[in-house]
Amino acid sequence: MGVTLTTHTHQISSGKRRAERKTVFRPIVIGDGCWIGANVTILPGVTIGRGTVVGAGSVVVKDLDANSVYVGNPARKIRQLEG
Repeated sequence: MGVTLTTHTHQISSGKRRAERKTVFRPIVIGDGCWIGANVTILPGVTIGRGTVVGAGSVVVKDLDANSVYVGNPARKIRQLEG
C-alpha cells in the first residue's frame, strides 16, 4: 500500500542546471517472497534479495541482502532471518 518504485532519475550537472535533460533508467529487482511495508520508497537500480522484509516508511537506496529485515531512512539491516 502506497509503495513507490522509482526506476529513473536525472544526471546531476553544473550549477547552471542541476537536473540535466538526460534521464537515466535503472531497473529494480525484488526477489521472491519479499514483504514490502506500506509507504516504502525504492530508488533506481536496487535489488532486494528473496525473502526480505522492508519495514513501513523505509527508503531503500542500496541493495538488500536476502532473508533479512530492513527499516529506516535509509533502510538499514536490523535482523537476519532463517532462510
